[in-house]
Amino acid sequence: MNQISFQILLFFSKLPLKVLYRFSDVFFYLNYYVIGYRKKTVLENLRNSFPEKTEAELKDISKKFFRNFGDFMIETLKIFSISEKELSELVDYKGLDVLRKAHEEKKNVILLAGHNFNWELSIALQNNVPQENFYGIYKKLESDFWDQKIIQSRAKFGIKLLETKEVMRHFFTEKSDGNSLYGFAADQSPFKTKIQLGINFLNQRTPVFTGYNRLPNKENLMFCFTEIIKVRRGKYQLTFSEITPENEKFEGEELVIKYMKLLEELIKKQPENWLWTHKRWKYKNRLTDEIMYQGKDYPI
Repeated sequence: MNQISFQILLFFSKLPLKVLYRFSDVFFYLNYYVIGYRKKTVLENLRNSFPEKTEAELKDISKKFFRNFGDFMIETLKIFSISEKELSELVDYKGLDVLRKAHEEKKNVILLAGHNFNWELSIALQNNVPQENFYGIYKKLESDFWDQKIIQSRAKFGIKLLETKEVMRHFFTEKSDGNSLYGFAADQSPFKTKIQLGINFLNQRTPVFTGYNRLPNKENLMFCFTEIIKVRRGKYQLTFSEITPENEKFEGEELVIKYMKLLEELIKKQPENWLWTHKRWKYKNRLTDEIMYQGKDYPI
């Protein structure tokens, strides 16, 4: 059954994007006006995040979000068969000089991105940088069949997928020589038993993921924020900028705070382009004053 399903998806993925976008339009109308998948969740998240906006403004953002959500699914489907040339036409890169600098300084790079559309299209980055290795940090799918299909579809562009549970072991064994990039979608909610830090993010008490802040030999790594902007349908821009410490090295949770502030600024710039369907704040009531960040930049 999995093989049959895959062959059907592969057939559709080979259609031109301009045709697939018509399917995205149909999906938007069915979902937004009939099915209503996560529509209440999206509006609730938007209301809590932007209390200054009117209900009309929030509904407009919600509608634009669901259009982008449909495009995201279509574009992600297209990855199963897309050529390198087709993919290069979808994405423009800026700030690549920062990654070249890291290579010259022999520092591996941690790319911190959010779930902004379409983060999946960063898979061809390695063809544009001097680094030999590009690792995408991901959580293994429950289905071995689909997990392998995802790995195979990404591998043709040179990206290697590294399971989250293997990250620490990898960094203890691999040297930082400037030849590797690591991509983290670092805005996910931590598992409820592993909440160690919370901040004020998008007007809400928010538990945050901090794994990248605990990497060994952190001072020998370069941390970069990856800004993902949707320019128009079928065109994205990825911009890389170095995240630097106030002093010689990052202290405490400084790196996490700076990343989350940059992400918040990006979301406010293009709110319809972030993944609002996930229940990002489902564990916020587990936060206590003891594990909330009390720094001056992000007071609770």
